[in-house]
Amino acid sequence: MHLTKIILLIFILISCKKTTLQENKGETKSVFSDGTKKVLNKENFFNTKWRAIEYNNGEFRKMTIKEEWQSFVKINKKNAIIYLQEPTKYYLDSIRATKSSIILYVKGGGWIYKFKWIDKKRHIGRWDYIYNKTIIDSSFSMYAIDERYLNNL
Repeated sequence: MHLTKIILLIFILISCKKTTLQENKGETKSVFSDGTKKVLNKENFFNTKWRAIEYNNGEFRKMTIKEEWQSFVKINKKNAIIYLQEPTKYYLDSIRATKSSIILYVKGGGWIYKFKWIDKKRHIGRWDYIYNKTIIDSSFSMYAIDERYLNNL
């Protein structure tokens, strides 16, 4: 009788763990619970580095300041290095892909960093620093290009 209870307990624990893993895989669904469709693939953003670029008179150009002072966003699966005014490493809580953006949720941060495409063919996007869910701080936002395509400017 005691062995039956142990086997039943093990079965319940294994079943609960499987349910939890399936819930975590919910991000792979094509539609989120808020109704937005997932069309951007967040996997394409892992192991990328997005360098800030200038936007003047309707044209994008490489930054004219020294490379070591240029802002960038570098994304790995477990963390992101977001260099805006000084080098800081932020650990990610999660990355979410929505219909039109990639959102970086920062652990312990009361803000998010949100990416949207500006010119997908040229690999140019915009990173916006957003706090209080809707307020964009343009002093920490930037136009950026995937570093692999920097020479295309």
